[in-house]
Amino acid sequence: MSKKQAEFLNWLGPILDALRELDGSGKPREVSEAIASRLNLSDSILNQTLKSGESRFHNQVAWARQYLVWEGLLEKDSRGTWILTPKGEKTSLSVEDSRKIVKKWVSIYTKARKETDKNVIVDVSIDAPAEFLRVKR
Repeated sequence: MSKKQAEFLNWLGPILDALRELDGSGKPREVSEAIASRLNLSDSILNQTLKSGESRFHNQVAWARQYLVWEGLLEKDSRGTWILTPKGEKTSLSVEDSRKIVKKWVSIYTKARKETDKNVIVDVSIDAPAEFLRVKR
């Protein structure tokens, strides 16, 4: 994991802290703004954008949220609102704790992907150009 790719792990703990400050739940933008305010983030961080034009900071916070869901610290079915689980309410995460969570889930999904790849069967008995026989994922 490169430093740039793993930047989102810095936001796992602050998401939990922000949601506790917001009485356990909040809209994604509310949570991001609470983190930015609480950590007094600079405009240079907050104004970075992705090629799509989306805020890099908000995108990174959303990725961090996904790992918290997988870890059982946030509810997974709360569309449009991020909600702490009982486990999330009592959990505080350091950057090192966050790194361990990310590594754990990257490993789980990497293993699952390898198993899926082993089970892909491609029927090449069709009379078609090679470019039509590529497996799409």
